[in-house]
Amino acid sequence: TDTQAREMEAYALEIGLDVLVEVHDEEELARALKLKSPLIGVNNSGALTLENAVVQFSPTGQDAVSCSGGRVTLSRVLIFDNGGLGVFANGCTLVVDLSTIFGNRGGGIDLLLSSYDITNSFVIENGRTTGGISPVGGVHFGQPGLGTLRFVNNTVAGNIGATAAGRAGIICPGALPVSMAN
Repeated sequence: TDTQAREMEAYALEIGLDVLVEVHDEEELARALKLKSPLIGVNNSGALTLENAVVQFSPTGQDAVSCSGGRVTLSRVLIFDNGGLGVFANGCTLVVDLSTIFGNRGGGIDLLLSSYDITNSFVIENGRTTGGISPVGGVHFGQPGLGTLRFVNNTVAGNIGATAAGRAGIICPGALPVSMAN
């Protein structure tokens, strides 16, 4: 119940633990957003849509939005001040439109084995950490998945990343069939 969730969360916070709330659908997400914990994990092999929302996390290393399988749609979402990545997509379909991914210390967007349609969005000022620099920076296009690979009318600026590969703004290793336009 909601009362039990609030009581468990209060006890965990009282003894100094971070709380990760796992949700499986949009109804559970709406309930989780009423709690104090900024850490929400989505475990859904279906589809999840987040619209007109703000996702702000504590400075832990958790990713703000992480999908593995299924479909995640972000529309008019602000993801900022997160200790991990803003968005991590691994083997899922990711749709992002009219959204801002800003100031996430682990980097902006990391795409691996995923299809994506990212449009009209901002990926800015990601990758700054107190202990160094993020390996991702702005956007990392890893090995592509099947389906749409589109990145159109986006602004990627002010991101910092550092690894042997020198990731920073947009990283597209190898010859990937990505459609980019502005």
